[in-house]
Amino acid sequence: MAPRLVLAPSAASRPAAVRRRWRRVGVRAATLLAGTLGLGCGGDAGTGAPAGGAVAEPVRLSIGEVVFQVDGTPTVLLVTPDSQALLVPVSDCEGYNIYTRLHGMAAARPLTPDLFAAAAESLDVQVERVELDAAAGGRPGPPAATLTLRGSAGRRQVPASAGDALAIAQRAGAPILGTAALVAAYAVQPGVTGKHAWPVAEVPSSLPAARPAGPLCQALPEQVEMRVLDVTLTTGLRLVLIDAAESVALSFAIGICEGSVIHARLHGESLAAIPPQEVLVELLAAGGAQMDHAGMLRVEGGVFIGEVGLQGRDRRMCVDARPSDAIALALFTGAPVYVAGELLAAYGEDPASYGWLLDR
Repeated sequence: MAPRLVLAPSAASRPAAVRRRWRRVGVRAATLLAGTLGLGCGGDAGTGAPAGGAVAEPVRLSIGEVVFQVDGTPTVLLVTPDSQALLVPVSDCEGYNIYTRLHGMAAARPLTPDLFAAAAESLDVQVERVELDAAAGGRPGPPAATLTLRGSAGRRQVPASAGDALAIAQRAGAPILGTAALVAAYAVQPGVTGKHAWPVAEVPSSLPAARPAGPLCQALPEQVEMRVLDVTLTTGLRLVLIDAAESVALSFAIGICEGSVIHARLHGESLAAIPPQEVLVELLAAGGAQMDHAGMLRVEGGVFIGEVGLQGRDRRMCVDARPSDAIALALFTGAPVYVAGELLAAYGEDPASYGWLLDR
């Protein structure tokens, strides 16, 4: 049976529908039913290596939309120059990152791909292209993705999840290329007649920015080095930090995207896909930089403000980030985590509340 798809919400209904759809990852909330398409998948598109054994040139792809299969799985609609459509599955987190950018929606704070884009700009690293290839064994798994980065330390080929690669390409304006094998494996055709006028989204030229933080990279009157204790579900998903003397703890709410990566890193568990933090580590290497620290600076408008400190060859710089993103990256680089003393004074907790974590 051909897959049934639901288009993402229209502009008129998008804000409320998106809040419902993405309120928490994994909730399959209702979206506007824009139509059910009868699609024939993979193998009937007539696209592949040309006759005679010649290798086909990669195909330029554009992001058309984020659509949801009836089971709620986010899927990115990619379109070729000749209006051939591909459906590429991505994770909830990746779908959210792509969707918000696609529709010019401002996030309260920079998302993980925004952190990548800001760090790339600070380090003068260019995302030259993103290449997608069919997954081993073809459908139904996500395709393989590779980023080509060029910086002061040279050019690097960096593997990434398909969704992260597409989100990064969006923000960098990098070309997205697909192999003939990808097109053959993920192509779809309208089930009734001829070609379909697949949408190709145009990213607004002026996007609303995430709420900017105040000053970054400033010496704090008092800063305390903390270690990551664990991710808990006691009152929602929360990240718990504790100081070296185990005299004060700090916990704050985080999203499932960062929480799952942090939990896996702490407990030596493997993830189904390449985490974006590994791609960020490669970005730093391409720019000849190292992560200096992850910082939690202050609260603005009820939101914790964080930063990623970077040490380049000849200068130090800081990038605005959610604390969860900064701390997740610190776990991959070994950089220290600092929290402003005034935050601990205002929001610090008794470590005894987390004794069950300390005793493990």
